[in-house]
Amino acid sequence: LFFLAELAACARARRFTKMVCPRAAWSAQQAPAPVATAQISLAALLQDCIWAAQLGMAQICAVHQEREDGGQDVLQGILKEVLDPKSVMTKADAQAQVAILAILSKWRNIGVHFVCEEDEDPSPQGEGAPNSPSAPTTAPGTTALAFEVSEELCCIPAEEVCLFIDPLDGTREFVEGRLEAVQTLIGIAVRGRPMAGVMGLPFYPQSPVVYGVAGR
Repeated sequence: LFFLAELAACARARRFTKMVCPRAAWSAQQAPAPVATAQISLAALLQDCIWAAQLGMAQICAVHQEREDGGQDVLQGILKEVLDPKSVMTKADAQAQVAILAILSKWRNIGVHFVCEEDEDPSPQGEGAPNSPSAPTTAPGTTALAFEVSEELCCIPAEEVCLFIDPLDGTREFVEGRLEAVQTLIGIAVRGRPMAGVMGLPFYPQSPVVYGVAGR
């Protein structure tokens, strides 16, 4: 008991590894240095979000065309919350999210947080494989922004950034055929505050993508 108490006292005094455990001291010396937090550019992230929204919208339009050809059952709609028609999820939601995450997952790998409307494997049938519709020809990260992003937003710790992804906002309207109410939404928060966002309108002429940054 005296020995254990002495170990605890040494640890509290930060003398544990030096005084009573040479092996622990050696292990501490051999431990790799902490990895520095990745720094990211909000402009680069926003460019990828624009591209991801375009691909998500392409999936939504492809599923709608399948419905036009094969009927309403193609949507494979399910209720995420029983008896709540607003909680419906369809094949279009699932495939749009898979397409979006295919572009944006690299940001998660360096520390950006993600909050997604659907599960990570969101398909009603456990299958999230997207269609292969004609996609936008712009490559990821090459969409020229219509404005400059402030210098302070060009070097942000990745862990302070969170993406909020709703691949198909207005699913109930989509199911009911009110297509003008359907959107693809991607929001960017920095340190818990909304900072930028992308809104895609798949059923408007030319499927426009609207985006912005706070203060611009």
